[in-house]
Amino acid sequence: MRRFSLPISTVLLAAELFLLLGCMPTGERKSDGNRLKTAGGLAYIMHHDEPGTPAELGDVLVLQLKYSTADTVLFDSRLNRRPVYIQCTNPSFGGGLEEGLRLLSIGDTATFFLSADSVFNRMFRQPLPKGIRSGDELRFELVVQDVRNEERDLQMYLRNQSIVDPPRPSGLYVIGQGKGRGDVVRDGATVTLHYVATLVDGTEFDNTRKRNDPFVFIKGSTKLIDGLEEGVGLLRQGDQARLVIPSYLAFAEKGNYAGLVPPFSTVVYDVEVVEVK
Repeated sequence: MRRFSLPISTVLLAAELFLLLGCMPTGERKSDGNRLKTAGGLAYIMHHDEPGTPAELGDVLVLQLKYSTADTVLFDSRLNRRPVYIQCTNPSFGGGLEEGLRLLSIGDTATFFLSADSVFNRMFRQPLPKGIRSGDELRFELVVQDVRNEERDLQMYLRNQSIVDPPRPSGLYVIGQGKGRGDVVRDGATVTLHYVATLVDGTEFDNTRKRNDPFVFIKGSTKLIDGLEEGVGLLRQGDQARLVIPSYLAFAEKGNYAGLVPPFSTVVYDVEVVEVK
């Protein structure tokens, strides 16, 4: 199979747009030779079907993904050495890839077949790239490494930590502000901050104390994740607090820290406001 190179901007756009796909129930499966079809008409082959609960709306599938024509590889996540994360939301159109995702559980491998026109015009919302013809069939080969659900993971974390404080209207949790002094941090103030940042499973991805390098920034003028910006604005010099930040207030569908924070991950910052000027 020959490899076809897309311009990097096209690959990045396609990959980013692909993350926005949703899922839908498939109803009856119909056979088409060696292929099956969903009720909406999506053709697929289930190569390996592990027992397990299929993905539901809101779940995030962690996939190794390759899609190609008969002789052209357009994308292969293994070349990036990191999986693709797709959150199950509402469907984009009938017969799309989304219809197959709700069939999948951890350990499954499957191939889905779609027209290039539908993929690029309706999913990626861009013209067919050079070398791909109208009517070409694309093969999406998927291996499901994990199925996650951010809300379930967050609720389990809150239970395990015995956190009963309600979230703020934004969804941010602020636990224990300590006994700081002075006014709360206002826009324009220069703030010196120490923090330990982890995922809800305890995986640490940043620690200013370990590297002996406090984070110094100007409140309101330095681009922080929304949850950290909001949380620090509630604190005073000397305060210590735990900020539990849902993904939509953190790194959203892209993740960060060179892959240490996966997409759609709640993060936890244990912060200390060392100084406010």
